[in-house]
Amino acid sequence: MKKFLCLAAAFLMAISLFAFAGCGGKDTVEGVSLSKQTLQLEVGDTFQLSVLVSPSTYDGAVTWESDDEKVATVDDGLISAVSAGSAKITAAAGGKSASCTVTVTEPVQIETINGFKAFEKGGLLGGEGGEYFPVTAQAVGSDSVKYSGKGGLSWPDTVNNAEPDCMGGYYDEALELDGLKIKYTLDQPMDFTGDHWYFISLADRKQLFNNWNGEDPVKTLFFMIVYEDGNIKLKPHYHDLLEMGEGWSYLGESEGVPADSYSMPVTIELNETAAGYEVYLNGELQWFDAIKSSYITVTDELFPDGKCYLMAGAHIGNPGSQYEGEYAFTIGLDKSASQIVNVQSVSFKEEKISLSEGESVQAQTVVLPENATNKTVEFASEDVLVATVDADGRITAVGVGETVISATVQGISGECSVTVTQADVPVTGLTLDRSEISIRQFEEITLSASVQPADASNRSAVWKVEDGASNVTVQPDPDDPLKAVIRGNHIGDCTVQVTLGGVSDECEVTVSLGSLNGFVQFEKGGLVNETEYRSDITMNANGSQDRVQFKGYGGTNWGDANSAPSTMGGMYSQALPINETEVYYSVDQWIDGATEHFYIIALSNAPEWFSDKQEGNGTVFFLFAFNGGSVTLNAHYVGEGRAWTQIGISQGIAATGGQYVIRFTLSGTGLRVRMRNAESEEFTELVFGQTEEIDVDGLFPDGEAYLMAGAYAKTYAAEWAFTLGCGAYDPEAGE
Repeated sequence: MKKFLCLAAAFLMAISLFAFAGCGGKDTVEGVSLSKQTLQLEVGDTFQLSVLVSPSTYDGAVTWESDDEKVATVDDGLISAVSAGSAKITAAAGGKSASCTVTVTEPVQIETINGFKAFEKGGLLGGEGGEYFPVTAQAVGSDSVKYSGKGGLSWPDTVNNAEPDCMGGYYDEALELDGLKIKYTLDQPMDFTGDHWYFISLADRKQLFNNWNGEDPVKTLFFMIVYEDGNIKLKPHYHDLLEMGEGWSYLGESEGVPADSYSMPVTIELNETAAGYEVYLNGELQWFDAIKSSYITVTDELFPDGKCYLMAGAHIGNPGSQYEGEYAFTIGLDKSASQIVNVQSVSFKEEKISLSEGESVQAQTVVLPENATNKTVEFASEDVLVATVDADGRITAVGVGETVISATVQGISGECSVTVTQADVPVTGLTLDRSEISIRQFEEITLSASVQPADASNRSAVWKVEDGASNVTVQPDPDDPLKAVIRGNHIGDCTVQVTLGGVSDECEVTVSLGSLNGFVQFEKGGLVNETEYRSDITMNANGSQDRVQFKGYGGTNWGDANSAPSTMGGMYSQALPINETEVYYSVDQWIDGATEHFYIIALSNAPEWFSDKQEGNGTVFFLFAFNGGSVTLNAHYVGEGRAWTQIGISQGIAATGGQYVIRFTLSGTGLRVRMRNAESEEFTELVFGQTEEIDVDGLFPDGEAYLMAGAYAKTYAAEWAFTLGCGAYDPEAGE
């Protein structure tokens, strides 16, 4: 029984071992390979070897071993060169292994000249397998070095993993990118046809390229320096973390600077801005056509700490080339302070712009500080379907809507908002609803204009009066500029014109006599130059419904036997009962008190003034005048066959200014006059010379008269103004 159990156990164990071997496991390895089979290092160098175990599902251990740790040691693939000699580094896993032969040499001691060193190898003579020609480095002054030599292809042989080599050298310390100024001279012209060129390079380590497609590739910003068409130009490239053949990117050709020859010295300066690094060649900002920009932005990825190593060299020929020309160039650092002034702010003079479709406007920008080195503005529109902007900042409205226009210098921007409205529909015609109207003074009438086409955009009509501009006033409707209220002012004819969008229409207006608070003006005003009447008498309501201010300009208003009655003033439009009417009178603008310059109030038996001193309507008139501190009335009458007669000057009442009130009383024997000033409530009976009652027999048979007033200023061309009013009083109530 025990024997049976032992046999069964052995059988089960064999089955399980067979099953395990058939399914595979972490100890089953098909092969091991290394990233390098041979490697050359200098004492003190390190290198990380990579191992690949097949199949990829293997997750077991890999062991590393050096067969001579006095030459090189290894720790998880990191090789450290210890001393000169040769050692074999082996990686093993699952019974499989791979090896790399490491040759360690003593480091080459290269002399430092003005901070620069030469690359260990120079130009390759005779093509692959040929001899390297050394680089010669020679001090130039206290800050530069001249590299010279000859040879063909200097590029590393990455196919055969050859170590990097180059015809040139490098600066021994890391440099700040921002403000880096490189002095460069092409001392030995080369034939630049084919693959022959000079270059400088800003790399992340002290070698140009040691591998392009390994785990730790060199990153570099690379400038070819060429002489073309009388200009020295830059052609930048950069090499990033991509694999060889894909990692090179061409930034384009710069504009360059004029040069008389290859050997003209140039200065290359880098300047950091918010948009990236600018490159200046002899102080002129360079623009690179492939990236269509002045700003190189790859430096943030290539050099995140803002530092780089400066290298320079020459490249002659292609792989296998037998070209063994000579080269020479001088490179140095300009350590003087940078004169470049960066931009601090960018803004628009107008932050809001309104346009209609199709319109354009030139944007005005302000770049500060004013002495900024680069003030070249780049414009852009947020929505080109609304508005576009050209390189010079001219904004053109495209479609209805809103957009933002930006102006950018060195990555610093300012903005303005642009609103585009529908394009204007032009006015083709304008018609008033009436071509002629007749109105009275103080009457108002509305004129309306219609526009053709009806949807014309411009509605801002302009109204004006021509040919008698003072005869009417025009008040446009604030809610509808195509309407205006026309108000009669002076008697006469005029033309009202409305204009819109370059077209106009007119209405002829005739203003006839009108009444204001019961008063009317005389048709003629002052006589100017003894030949011409100025008819611009105005009447304005003066604080009460029963008073009017008459105002005008002119000299004598006296009529003659052959002229119509005229005066500078007006009258009440209806006859008034003398015994029940009081007159309100004030002089608002005094005339010079010289001879025959005076104001007049009058009572007439007909609604006309006198036209002749000897004949006319029956009229009693009073000259209103100041005499010292008193106001007096100088009474006259004329008409109904009577000659012009002066009745006399009254005694005065105190002159207080303001309004005076006059009451006339008509009796069977004559006309009595009483007056008071604005500060008195009592009337003063006026006596004209010795006459208490003025003889007006037959002048006012019905007890009524027309109240009139005016100004007389012989040969006096000046303004005048007075206020006239009338009210009722009860003669039976006493004084």
